Amino acid sequence: MSLSEFNIFDNENESNKKYITVIIIIIFALYILHYFAPNIGFLSPLDKRWHNSGSGVYIDTDDEDYPLQFKEDRYRFVSIEEGYRGKVINWQWIYEVKNISDRPLRINVKYILEDDADFELASSNSSKIIDSGEVGVLRGSSTININDFRRVDGRGWRIGYNETNY
Repeated sequence: MSLSEFNIFDNENESNKKYITVIIIIIFALYILHYFAPNIGFLSPLDKRWHNSGSGVYIDTDDEDYPLQFKEDRYRFVSIEEGYRGKVINWQWIYEVKNISDRPLRINVKYILEDDADFELASSNSSKIIDSGEVGVLRGSSTININDFRRVDGRGWRIGYNETNY
């Protein structure tokens, strides 16, 4: 049989039509999944679970009367979207701290995503007034370039406070 005589769509090869049709449908479905997969939960390359700080984390200071007590921090990656410089990952963070002073304080937190050399890849800031004896929850969100996302190895934060009268 020569190449010119071979026709997969002739009547003798009816079963080939079915296979070709199935293959075309599968290729189309894979294309659609590739396009929408970053925002479909079970197909997403993102681990959308919260990454917790673990135990033994504290605010590093030499001040014995430091008015803040660390409770917990965590971050997670939420979604992928097209940004003005390519694909970006949306991420969120939560930071819990207790004001152990006898006065209200404005707490300022800069939350940082870092690589394995502690290089800052992305950051976000938040501020909140916390009354004496209360636990405050600060939240933030930002984006990180998808290429930098692959380098994320952990997180860090910087915290500051100011006395306030509201």
